Amino acid sequence: YDSIAFQPVTYYPTPRPTSQISQQTLDSLLTYTNTKLKAAAGQRKPLVASPGPRSLIFRGAITGVNTSREGLQFYEVVPVALVVAGVQATTGHRTMDTQIFFEGELIDAATNKPVIKVVRQGEGKDVNNANAPVTVDTLRKVVDDLATDTTLFDASKK
Repeated sequence: YDSIAFQPVTYYPTPRPTSQISQQTLDSLLTYTNTKLKAAAGQRKPLVASPGPRSLIFRGAITGVNTSREGLQFYEVVPVALVVAGVQATTGHRTMDTQIFFEGELIDAATNKPVIKVVRQGEGKDVNNANAPVTVDTLRKVVDDLATDTTLFDASKK
């Protein structure tokens, strides 16, 4: 293959903004993801507007942006701390994990068959509680890691 036709990353399904993840954050995250992954793909092969016979077509989607309650820490297993942790969880004051779910594929332009498929889940920064907003900065490292992995991936090693 001598080039990549980069199709912009999309959301699938289209997410709905919440009180914790705004539409502005979703839009900014998508823009940031496209910028980083397009640059990473361009480091591997020249990018082309339309695929030729020796091109790969990149398609990718963010399939989820999620927050979930952080699991109990070892020091919270003692009975009094367990009660406090339970109260924090029910009142929304418990630290929340953030995640991005991503799926991507490279398709042979000549045969229209997938060459590589990838499914990734990455952990972003924790947010203080269920009311704390998730920002692009909260999830930036996940996208950066995905771009780095794209740049460093060696298809010749199995």
